[in-house]
Amino acid sequence: MRYRYTLGAALLFAALLVWVLAKERGRVPEKGEVFGLDVAQVTRLEVVPKEGMPLTVEKRGDQWWITAPFQGWASKDEVERVLRTLCELKPDRRPDEDPSKPEYGLAQPVLTARMWCGGKKFEIALGDETPVGSQRFARIEGRKGLFLVSSFLKTDLEKKPEDLRDKKLAHYDKDKVSSLALQNANGTFEIVARQEGGGKEWYLSQPMATRADRWAVDNLVNRPGEVEAKAFEPMPKNLAEVGLDKPVAKLVLRIEGDKPVTLMIGKTVEKSVESSTGAGAEPQQLVYAMLEGRPELLLVEASFASDLSKDLMGLRDKHIVVLKRDDIVGIKVQRKQGLSFTVTKRAGQWFLDSPQPGKAKQTKVDDLLWDLEDLQTSEFIEKPADLKQYGLAIPQMVIAVTTKDNKTIKIMIGDKASEDRYYCKTSESDTVYVISDVLLGALPSKIDDIKSTE
Repeated sequence: MRYRYTLGAALLFAALLVWVLAKERGRVPEKGEVFGLDVAQVTRLEVVPKEGMPLTVEKRGDQWWITAPFQGWASKDEVERVLRTLCELKPDRRPDEDPSKPEYGLAQPVLTARMWCGGKKFEIALGDETPVGSQRFARIEGRKGLFLVSSFLKTDLEKKPEDLRDKKLAHYDKDKVSSLALQNANGTFEIVARQEGGGKEWYLSQPMATRADRWAVDNLVNRPGEVEAKAFEPMPKNLAEVGLDKPVAKLVLRIEGDKPVTLMIGKTVEKSVESSTGAGAEPQQLVYAMLEGRPELLLVEASFASDLSKDLMGLRDKHIVVLKRDDIVGIKVQRKQGLSFTVTKRAGQWFLDSPQPGKAKQTKVDDLLWDLEDLQTSEFIEKPADLKQYGLAIPQMVIAVTTKDNKTIKIMIGDKASEDRYYCKTSESDTVYVISDVLLGALPSKIDDIKSTE
C-alpha cells in the first residue's frame, strides 16, 4: 500500500514538473515540427514574395505592428494565425537531396519567410510546385536537404497587408476603467467610478457632482473597444484636413495600472466601402477617428460620433431617488383627492394597513414597486426660487417609501407641468423634477384595486 502511494506521488510530481517546464519554455513542440516554436514568443515576421510588396510585422509589447509597406496596427489573431502555420510546420524531408537544383525553383524562390524568436532568425524559402500532388519544394536555412510543404503554405503566407490590419479602434480592459473625461460641443464632463455594494457605480464630478446614468457611461466605456474601421488613411501632415485639429469630440479613458486611452473624432465624410453583405461597395457616412499613439487614421461609422455627443442631461442619472424594490418594506400614499392608503411588508407578504386592514394584492403592489424603482425625470429644475409655482409648497400627493434599514424617503407630487407630466420633489434633494403620469396612473383609485379578496 505504501508503495502505491509513493508511485502515485512520483507520477504527480512528474506531471507537475512537465507543466512547470511547459509554462517556462512555452509550447511543447510535436514530433515532426521543423521549427517547433511558440507563437507567443515570436517577435517579428517578414514575408518577401518574388512578385509584390514585402510585408513586415513586429511585436511591440502586446501589440503587433505592420512596419512595411506602411505603418499601422496589425490584428493579433490574424498575425498569429499566419505564424502558427510556420511555428508548427511539419514538412516532408529528403535529407540527401540538393535543394539548389534548378528543377526545384529555389534559386529564385517564389516566396521567402523569416521570423525571429528569442533573438534568433528562422527562414524558409518556397520554390516550385511538385509535378504530382499538392506540395511545393522548400529550403530551410540551417537545415540540410530538400523539404516538401503543402501548397497552401504559400497562400497562408501571401497575406495582403490590408488583410492583417487591426480594425478595432482600441484595446483595453473595460473593467479597469476608473474614470473618464469627455469633451464635445456640449461641454466638458468628468466621470469617476465608485465601488458600491460590490458593484461599480458612475458619478459625474464635472460640471456638477451627481450620479451618472449607468447605461450612458457604460456605452462610453465599452464603445471604443467595439467599433471597427471601415477604411484606413495615413496620418495627414495637417490635422485640420480631417477636422482633428479641433475635434468634434475627445474621450479619455483612464485605466487602472495602465496608460490612458485617448481618442478623437473629426469630420464626417461619405466614402464608398465594401458592404458587410457582400453586395459590393456602397456609400456610407463615416467619421475620422484617431487614437493617441496609433500612427494611422481610421474611418468608422458615423454613429460613433453620436455616441460621443452626449450632453449633461444624457449623462446624468435621471432617477429621482435611488431605490431597490426588494429593499422597500412600506408604502404610504396620502392624496388630497383620491384613495390614500398604507401597505406594509411582513414575512414576505404585503398587507393593507389602511384604510381597511387585510391582505394586499401582490400584483398591484409589484406594479407600484416597479414604477417607484424606475421613476425618472425628463427635466431638472435646480434650486427653484419658489416651490409654490410648482404646486409643491403644499403638494397634492405625498408618497412615503420605507426601506428595510428603516429609512423613509418622501416623493411629493405637485401641479401639472404639461398634459401628461407633473412637477415632483423628494426629501432627498432641493431639485424639482418633471415626471410622467405613469406612476399616478398605477396608483389604486378605489379600495378594491389594492385589497385582496383572498
